Amino acid sequence: MRLIPRLALAAVALAALTTTASAAVNLVGSTAFDSAPAAGESMVWNFDAIHDSHFSYSGLTFAATVPGLAAEPAGDASTFGAAEPGTSALFSVNPGFTLSTMSFYLGSLDAYNTLSFLHNGTLITSFTGTQLAVPASPDGNQTDGDTNRRYFFSMNAADQVNQVLFTSGAPAFEFDNIAAAISAVPEPQTWAMMILGFGLIGLTLRSNRRRTASVA
Repeated sequence: MRLIPRLALAAVALAALTTTASAAVNLVGSTAFDSAPAAGESMVWNFDAIHDSHFSYSGLTFAATVPGLAAEPAGDASTFGAAEPGTSALFSVNPGFTLSTMSFYLGSLDAYNTLSFLHNGTLITSFTGTQLAVPASPDGNQTDGDTNRRYFFSMNAADQVNQVLFTSGAPAFEFDNIAAAISAVPEPQTWAMMILGFGLIGLTLRSNRRRTASVA
């Protein structure tokens, strides 16, 4: 097989790998509820005035605490989102983009809360309320700073995370003030052409070295 066809096949294979490789979503840390978004992030959704056009939301919203159903996160007097038993909440970035980093304010964490990161519906990583609350106890306290916090996450580009799913086994999983940084997704053809281009550059350099050696 000639070298250029080999390079073309390698480009196609590597392009496919870039869209299927998987790595973990990282929980970077958490801070007090009124903390600013991470560096490079901007506020993209707050269920009131901010609704960034790159994103969409499907789920319940509440203007205030509804006893026995949903409680506004501590210190949050604005509209918030919540997942209930049998009614999940999905936050998505529009096609052509993926999440690089993300942070949001989570309220009254419970052990039965689950936060999942997905690519087109395929699970990448999930975190339970117990994992998020460490070292505190996820007891659903509605005023404690240990269970009402802003959480920060970073994503590996290979995962192409474009959805965040909130689910809860009992009332409720509340959240607000979503911030994010996004990246455009290169088309597979773009990856293939880049890889093929690098291969051709290498082939050219190799040919030049041989020509120089022959002249010498």
